[in-house]
Amino acid sequence: MDWTFEPPASALDSQVHAAYEHLARLVADYLDEHPDDTYLRERTAGDVAVNQVRMIRWYVHHLPVGGRVLDWGCRHAPDSIVLRRIRGNAFELHGCDFPDCRRYQRFHDDCGLHFTDLTDVVALPYPDRWFDVVVAAGTLEHAAQDYESLKQVYRVLAPGGVLIFTHLPHRHSHTEYVNRVVRKDSYHKRLYDIDETDRLLKRAGLLPDHLGYQEQLVLDECHARILHARPRRLRRWFLQSKWSLGRLLRGRSAYTALYGVARKVDVM
Repeated sequence: MDWTFEPPASALDSQVHAAYEHLARLVADYLDEHPDDTYLRERTAGDVAVNQVRMIRWYVHHLPVGGRVLDWGCRHAPDSIVLRRIRGNAFELHGCDFPDCRRYQRFHDDCGLHFTDLTDVVALPYPDRWFDVVVAAGTLEHAAQDYESLKQVYRVLAPGGVLIFTHLPHRHSHTEYVNRVVRKDSYHKRLYDIDETDRLLKRAGLLPDHLGYQEQLVLDECHARILHARPRRLRRWFLQSKWSLGRLLRGRSAYTALYGVARKVDVM
């Protein structure tokens, strides 16, 4: 597994770097025993893993000093693993997902995550006002009912509690367009833009502190994702289309995802 990550430049970077290497070892050991786990192999490959850890390094500044955290849709709980390594026992970590994720129990145990099965596509199995933070890393877009699910997040957050979301697929992304229209594979069924996300959060009682773009395409990724995948078909489309690499790398369409922080409020 070839993961690359920039060298540490600060104390926090050093902690994140060490946590990242620890996570990489956990994943490698698991895949040695379960080589047929295509989900984990795809979700921890190269730039996917690097982008995930970069986002954790960013949002850690928006976390409280301590408290109770829900890793919503945690799967193998990479966010919780990194948070535990960089914040120690400051947080009581909880995670929820559908029961098939219990196969990743060793990951949950590594960070002391209290895992709970989801038995409903909307309802979160927790008391009202119980969490200080909800982390949704690549979760909201897969919820069957995104608005109803955000209302559940609002319910379980304490007053002033924080929702942090990452990897929300961007409606205007060139990558999403290529995957949906050209490759017809690996695309998201529901896409979002900044304005729509702002409205959706506010309707659920969550006031955005910050909304932004993440995962900007770079030249190497353009080659890897667009030109080198299924070469004949994609190269022919690319050469005949109106786009150029220069245009792909400019503007908001160069970003594949959105991220943000929102707070629970009583009055909007």
